[in-house]
Amino acid sequence: MAPTSAPASSAKSQSSHQPVKSSKLSSGVIAGVVVSIIMIIVLVGILWYYRYRKNKKRKVTVVVQQ
Repeated sequence: MAPTSAPASSAKSQSSHQPVKSSKLSSGVIAGVVVSIIMIIVLVGILWYYRYRKNKKRKVTVVVQQ
C-alpha cells in the first residue's frame, strides 16, 4: 500500500505543476502572437505609406507632363 500511495502523491504534485507550466507557455504564446501582430501592422503600414507616397508622386508627374 505504501508504494501505491507514493506515486499517487507524486501524480498529484505533477498535476498541480502542470497548470503553472501551461499558463507560462500560454502567456509566452500570447506575448509572441501580440508582438507578431504589432510587427505585421507596422510592416503593412510602412508598405501602404510607401505605395501611397509613390502613387502621389506619379500623379504629380502625370499632371506636370500634361
